[in-house]
Amino acid sequence: MVIVAGTVLRKRAGRQSRAAGYDGRPVVVLDPADNATLHPSALLIADALRKMGATVDLQVMDWSTLVQRQADRAPPGQGAWNLFVTNATLTGIANPLLNNLARHCDQAWFG
Repeated sequence: MVIVAGTVLRKRAGRQSRAAGYDGRPVVVLDPADNATLHPSALLIADALRKMGATVDLQVMDWSTLVQRQADRAPPGQGAWNLFVTNATLTGIANPLLNNLARHCDQAWFG
């Protein structure tokens, strides 16, 4: 029963992403293979996107390379990226005045 529900949800998510304008272009996912916490999550995200019908370009690299690449704001087809998985500590995001993930526009954390 769970597998059937998961299949239905993936198909629905794929339809919704196409309705929202996804045109099949590759989704560039950065995968920090040397990071034991983030690497498995990047693989799961890439797999979930593929199951939804997305074309995924999973780019494996070390964390230092990912940190350099995340600053690139060019279009994904020109060397930039669409998404990467990250994490934060509670003390780093608890205060909304200091939370880099919650700031606006160019002051926000990458992405």
